Amino acid sequence: MAMIRSAVLLSVVFWAPSFGMLHSQSFSMQPEERLKLFATCAGRFEALAGHYSATDNPDLPQTARMLNQFDDLVSAVTPDTVSGSAQAQALRRSAQQKMTTLILSIRLGATQEPEIEANKAFTDELQLCASVLLPTEN
Repeated sequence: MAMIRSAVLLSVVFWAPSFGMLHSQSFSMQPEERLKLFATCAGRFEALAGHYSATDNPDLPQTARMLNQFDDLVSAVTPDTVSGSAQAQALRRSAQQKMTTLILSIRLGATQEPEIEANKAFTDELQLCASVLLPTEN
């Protein structure tokens, strides 16, 4: 039952208009900030894609497309150094672990309050990432 609510929220994330301010700020960031944002978002969508794959969720293809876009962005901004690649991987793993924890909190929440908080964090984090990829429709 809990995952149904988060799936509805995820649909809102994918189809909601992006935040114009976040969208424009993402292009004025320093390269290190871009790497952090793109690697973090890749980790978030990797966790979500893994969950969707395991649960046969119909949103998997769209989630996988967004993951691939962030993978491409990470590759584009990752310095051609071992430390740059290691930094990107560490950021990605950290974000993936955090998103996996949120997904588990939503699915296994023993009480409604932590489930609501996890749903909000889940949605907020994915909306930030989605706003980077989706153009403003105003």
